[in-house]
Amino acid sequence: MIEPSATSVSVSRPPVGGPLFVAGITVAIVVTWLGRFLIPGITNDHYVHLSRGWQILQGDVPTRDFFDPGLVLQYYTSAAVLLWSGHNLFGETALTAAFMAAGAGLTFAAAARLSRSLWLAACATVIATMSLPRLYNYPKSFFYVLAIVVAWRYAHQPGRGALVWLAVLTSVAFLFRHDHAVYIAASLVIMLAIRHWDQPRRAVTSVAQYTALALLLVSPFLVFIQTTTGLTRYIGGSSNQLGGLATFRFNRLPVHVDLDAPLLTVAPPSDDDPSKLARLQRRFPALRVQLLPGFFTSGNAFAWFYYVTFLLPFVGLLLVARASWRGDVGRAEAAVAGMASVLCVILVQTLVRGSPDSRLPDVANPIAVVAAWVSARCLRAAIGTKPWVRRATMTLVAAGIVITAWSVGTFAETMANVRASRILSEGIGRRVIATAELLQARPIDAWPREAPGLGGLMRYVFECTADTDRLFVTWFGPDVYFTTERRFAGGQAYLVAGWHASPEDQRLTVSRLEQQRVPIVIEKTSVDYEAAFPLVAEYVRSRYGEVPVKSDSMRDYRVLVDKGLTPTGTYEPLGTPCYR
Repeated sequence: MIEPSATSVSVSRPPVGGPLFVAGITVAIVVTWLGRFLIPGITNDHYVHLSRGWQILQGDVPTRDFFDPGLVLQYYTSAAVLLWSGHNLFGETALTAAFMAAGAGLTFAAAARLSRSLWLAACATVIATMSLPRLYNYPKSFFYVLAIVVAWRYAHQPGRGALVWLAVLTSVAFLFRHDHAVYIAASLVIMLAIRHWDQPRRAVTSVAQYTALALLLVSPFLVFIQTTTGLTRYIGGSSNQLGGLATFRFNRLPVHVDLDAPLLTVAPPSDDDPSKLARLQRRFPALRVQLLPGFFTSGNAFAWFYYVTFLLPFVGLLLVARASWRGDVGRAEAAVAGMASVLCVILVQTLVRGSPDSRLPDVANPIAVVAAWVSARCLRAAIGTKPWVRRATMTLVAAGIVITAWSVGTFAETMANVRASRILSEGIGRRVIATAELLQARPIDAWPREAPGLGGLMRYVFECTADTDRLFVTWFGPDVYFTTERRFAGGQAYLVAGWHASPEDQRLTVSRLEQQRVPIVIEKTSVDYEAAFPLVAEYVRSRYGEVPVKSDSMRDYRVLVDKGLTPTGTYEPLGTPCYR
């Protein structure tokens, strides 16, 4: 176990710092922000909080006026940047890229502090950044690694001030999404327990003070919830986020090796890629050599990425336990390494377990920090051993880094995204300006009147409803509200089974619909929302009637209009009624 004297052990090196440490953080922040801003990749999920942020600017309040699964501060953050940049994607992209960049800087700082190695920190940060988490998940890329940094500060300088920062971080993470706080709090309690292992009373007191401070900071929000919808009902509506805590899950991903494949091949040159790297590859065929193509496949890259992500936290916990028992690790280091490993175990079991193909990048930052520490411990353990043991250890660590970098880069198609961003090309300033101008365009302007499918329907809604009207779509389509600049009706930003679909919530949805002016409802023919929301569907059928649309490109959708409203005209491109 950890002895009191283990707070300072001879094998430990002093913490890293100085100009190179600051330079590493700076480079990580600048390069990451540029890369993410130049390839924003705003997906449909991003509009979940964007549409609600837009709703807030129109006067609605989360929970009181629309269902909120617990992302209230993320909505207000989006509302703030929309107020600043206007109704476009520029502010949101700049903001989310900034959070991603800050997460990269924190990853470098945490990995360097914990591993006491700048080069391991650089490798960890590069690999984590290469994974390219989706921009809408920026709180995951930021708060989890920030928790490690804040824990490191407390572990090395325990005191009331550092404890307050733990509580502040937890409460802010709670307001961004409630389960963030649950995962962070669980790991920080472990950190406090390890840090004060030899002082049980102080450990209990620290945990109690931390918990009380965090609850005090979020108490105004809890009071607001109790006075609007009630805490019991609110917690029931957000329970889906915590469903993964109770069971353990391991995904078995196949690894295929083609033993008949050659040891190496030379890929053909890319003739349509103008980047410097492509020019070098065309000039020097050696740069296009592929080693072991029978093993280094995209499927194996995904499997390796997942298995490394799954196993590393457990390796970290084993090393913490072993080093603590042997007394060759400082208590502060053990507390932070243990906290980070526990946090990663929780994240893999809750966030990654169901969809590793899309969520592995979301936890890459804290995993990279644990990986840097594990690598440092392995290299440090080889000091003083036979030369061949040291060389073998260094070779294995280097091979693990290289293969992991390949797996992450292949999984995330990093090189293709780098080429698309042209971050390595000349004229990066012009590229940033051009991207900014593109993001500042009004979203509806991307859809002319003659646009087919949903684009044409969004143009119809924009031109044929008033700014104060609301819209109701019956599938997961939060982007429709943001693009049309119309508030969602019934308090439902989307209709998804299991989310705000209880009979009580459906009745509240109908009650809101009855009080709002909603001239148009759009249904998607491939989505059977009636099964999950029968009361809502019954109300729509009773109040709205389907109108024909004179366009074959709209056959995947149905347009329904309020039978109690008198049209003001006809929208000629589709032959549908107008209400503006």
